[in-house]
Amino acid sequence: MTVVKAGLSIDQVNYLNIGLMIGSAAVAVRWPFETFLFAYIVLGPLHYLTEISWLPDRHYFTRRRYDYLLLIVAACLVTLVTFLPIPDAPSGTVVALSFAAFATALVTVLSDRMSLRVLVGVGGLVVGAQLATQPALDRLIGTFLLTIIHVFVFTGLFILVGALRARSLSGILSLVVFFGVASMFAVAHPTASGYQASGDARDAYGTATYRAPSCPAS
Repeated sequence: MTVVKAGLSIDQVNYLNIGLMIGSAAVAVRWPFETFLFAYIVLGPLHYLTEISWLPDRHYFTRRRYDYLLLIVAACLVTLVTFLPIPDAPSGTVVALSFAAFATALVTVLSDRMSLRVLVGVGGLVVGAQLATQPALDRLIGTFLLTIIHVFVFTGLFILVGALRARSLSGILSLVVFFGVASMFAVAHPTASGYQASGDARDAYGTATYRAPSCPAS
């Protein structure tokens, strides 16, 4: 989302966002894998850094003041299992921890009961371990759920809430463009035109993920 600067009206910001979304889509059509890589490695972490300044003031939108510590522990565990060679680590540990963290984060928003947090956390580990046995779900949860998917969903919700609060036609148009651009890639496949990701991009992706998948374009 574009930050509102002094002197810009809500409509101007919405139209600027529309232009940026269309421009980003054009770049993604031309260089799909490189655009994905840039969004995943650079824009993803940057989006979190921009939230640090105001999230503590909102208590991270959780019911208990120190709920965020649970997620810090989960993030540290995922990082350790991902990047350190831990002997005898069960297969699917990263997916199980990621799913448990995601489920626990949802509970911290909806309830203030510690017992429910523990129950959901343990249940998330069990369910996540079962989901990790399915290759498609393994990739979906372990790589994309906590990154691109959740950012996409919440960005759409933020646009919708902003448009409804401002009763702005330009905001609704921004939401339509947001989902329209995303839907376009369900039917438009750049690889059909002979596109191939560069070797450098594939090598970078291999070092950026805990398990590099085969490039679809190769």
